[in-house]
Amino acid sequence: MWELYYVLSGTSQMRTDEECVELQPGDSYLCRPGLAHQIITNSSEDFVYLVIANNPTFDACYFPDSGKLGAWETVWGSLPERRFWRIEGEEVEYFTGEE
Repeated sequence: MWELYYVLSGTSQMRTDEECVELQPGDSYLCRPGLAHQIITNSSEDFVYLVIANNPTFDACYFPDSGKLGAWETVWGSLPERRFWRIEGEEVEYFTGEE
């Protein structure tokens, strides 16, 4: 899924598998499909942002730190029973390896 992040207030970092950039109010960052990304906030100030996404009918993502793969139909994606997460073929919970 394509995701465009637009920063409303606060500061943070956008970490991807290609770079890590500082974000501040007025900045935007476009994540293409398949780009692993994470927002890291190291301040006590709230980080407020808007996300605009195309929400395709199916989506999948890969978490490089944990080796986890997730996939789901986005039409039903808000229902936990319609999502699955796997590491090396084994079904796991969402937070497995994300501590």
